[in-house]
Amino acid sequence: MRCARAFLAYCHRPVEQLGGNDIRHFLLYLIQEKKFATKTINLHSVTWLEAFLGSVSTEPSVL
Repeated sequence: MRCARAFLAYCHRPVEQLGGNDIRHFLLYLIQEKKFATKTINLHSVTWLEAFLGSVSTEPSVL
């Protein structure tokens, strides 16, 4: 749940307008700006975000 809140706060848009590119930008932000280790951003988090968006978006999966 914390991951979803951080993602939505980063995007500043309704969840219905978000897609795969937003996930990529968010992950790059975490790595480049927040200095998260790539191990911290694991496949589980990416998969969860993609599933979260998939449940509210009609954009095809991009990850």
